[in-house]
Amino acid sequence: MRSAQQGFLLFGCKLTRRDLDAILRTAAAGASNDARISVSTTQGISKVEATTLDELFNEIDNPARIANLDINVHDQGSQPGTYVGVSLDPLKAWVYASGPDETWVLGRSEQLKALLQGTRLKLTFNAEYGSSTVAGFVAGVLELAILIPGLIIGFTWPVWVALFVAGIGLTFFTWRWLYRRNTTEIVLSGTFRKTWSRGDKINLAVLIVSIAALFFGVLQPWLSAHH
Repeated sequence: MRSAQQGFLLFGCKLTRRDLDAILRTAAAGASNDARISVSTTQGISKVEATTLDELFNEIDNPARIANLDINVHDQGSQPGTYVGVSLDPLKAWVYASGPDETWVLGRSEQLKALLQGTRLKLTFNAEYGSSTVAGFVAGVLELAILIPGLIIGFTWPVWVALFVAGIGLTFFTWRWLYRRNTTEIVLSGTFRKTWSRGDKINLAVLIVSIAALFFGVLQPWLSAHH
């Protein structure tokens, strides 16, 4: 038996209830009456499963947010042997489709991909370590920006240390900011704004220290030159 398969990952999706409804409609489009449709999420160590989103969210008391969601459509009827799966968690959105008809599999995958891509923010990366890669690039640029002028002008050790701390701090801040943009969020009501976590507060403190160190690193040579 011949079977076509197509899967892909996306990062940085910010999904609302309307988006989830559209994804489920697309995943189940054309399914026969005998198709097995399931939607599920987890609460703590418990898995909650239903056949519709309304049933699922009523079962978990209609929270404002959920951390993950799985959508599965198995159909042995009008599209023999087809399967569509969509899995959403904080790290990624994963879509998989399979069936005997290659055109159907590719078409359904592209439809779901278009829906998910429409929920992504700008400056997100379709790679698991995209934020780390960009942060590493920022680190390299910052350290070169410190090294080259320092070698030419002849920075003192306090200035070297201050600028090095600023470079490391700004790199960490960039990584954290990009990482948050690259996570998947599912908001059923309200907005995507979240309360500040401990990590967010630490990141803000790092930014403040970095700016202070950068200010000292730039100002100290200027003050020395004018005295």
